Amino acid sequence: MSSSLPCFVTLQRLMADANAYLGPAELHGMLCGFICHGDIVPEPKCMDLILNDADEHEYEQLIKQIKLLFSLSLQQLSDFGFEFELLLLDDDCQFVERLSTLSQWSEGFVLGLEFAQETQRKTYAADV
Repeated sequence: MSSSLPCFVTLQRLMADANAYLGPAELHGMLCGFICHGDIVPEPKCMDLILNDADEHEYEQLIKQIKLLFSLSLQQLSDFGFEFELLLLDDDCQFVERLSTLSQWSEGFVLGLEFAQETQRKTYAADV
């Protein structure tokens, strides 16, 4: 059985403190986009996108949570037990708020795929 993802609200607080560009749902979607594209380790530029160029030493707890989220997502997506879960608000939240986080997750997923594809294109062009 897969481990549970980090708490949405805790991650949201840590990301707000770091003035991150993304919210927790969008972050999770982006990381899953990287994984589904085949990038098993996110590029260092990914941290810049997430942390808004903040000092990484100041936000060690957030970085730990991001790495944990990436690792658990990779584990869940690689597992054939179909235990993948989206990082969304809890079920007790209002439907509209939960739907909004689903939309953010989807946007993040597409962003992750696009970013990984662009990185691959640049790498391929440099090799040719």
